[in-house]
Amino acid sequence: MSIRWPRVLTPTYLSQIIKTQKNPLKALNIFNEAKSRYPNYYHNGPVYATMISILGTLGRLNEMRDVIEQMKEDSCECKDSVFVSVIKTYANAGLVDEAISLYKSIPRFNCVNWTESFNTMLQIMVKENRLEIAHRLFVESSCGWEVRSLVRALNLLMYALCQKSRSDLALQLFQEMDYQSCYPNRDSYAILMKGLCQDRRLHEATHLLYSMFWRISQKGNGEDIVVYRTLLDALCDAGKFEEAEEILGKILRKRLKAPKRCHSRLDLDQLSDGKDIENAKRMIHEALIKGSVPSLAS
Repeated sequence: MSIRWPRVLTPTYLSQIIKTQKNPLKALNIFNEAKSRYPNYYHNGPVYATMISILGTLGRLNEMRDVIEQMKEDSCECKDSVFVSVIKTYANAGLVDEAISLYKSIPRFNCVNWTESFNTMLQIMVKENRLEIAHRLFVESSCGWEVRSLVRALNLLMYALCQKSRSDLALQLFQEMDYQSCYPNRDSYAILMKGLCQDRRLHEATHLLYSMFWRISQKGNGEDIVVYRTLLDALCDAGKFEEAEEILGKILRKRLKAPKRCHSRLDLDQLSDGKDIENAKRMIHEALIKGSVPSLAS
């Protein structure tokens, strides 16, 4: 089927032409021929994206690499979605290292925001259980302005690390965010608290709770109870009733604005032998819910 070339070619028209081709190599020939036919014509980002998508979808990876390299040399503005598509194509083909290499090369392209490529790369690293690499990519990418909305990625990576009993690495990641002006949300605290408690890192978990007080719990919130209970339950399971009692008192007095009648000290002395841990938890839960969070009682 012959091609009817227009008098003046635009990238939009060229995209329409190559999309109608059943043979990806025929589409590529038309794509490359356009520049020689029209000396004043230049490919733009969308037409590159169309050509790359066609080649990647049909498994023509060598040709796709050539077009990607050409796009870089042309320095035309390209969108994040192009790299997301190619990264997924490489991953599906088992070429994870090539996906990593492409992601690291994005700064050499004319792309001003690669947040979704970053999130996609992290998801692939987590799926492949390459958590050390995921951690390194996160730290390296969080320094610039090209990757935005880091909290979503932070929570994803922390969850994966905690699932692998690497709450130590998740905590390190969490602490590094202070230097990147990235502020964790309640989900961040809930994920990390659960991981630390499961790994019996109760000292670090306690300090995390105090950090949460300072950052997001100053006025008290019913949603925070999930995080509080995780730590208090873990302390009870470890037989640390006095510590649980002390922390509960601080929660009631300083952060959840409980009525004075609820500030009385819980009597857990009879449970200090560890024979009735579940009863201790029940008493703590009741103190949190009934005495601390008016919104839940209403």
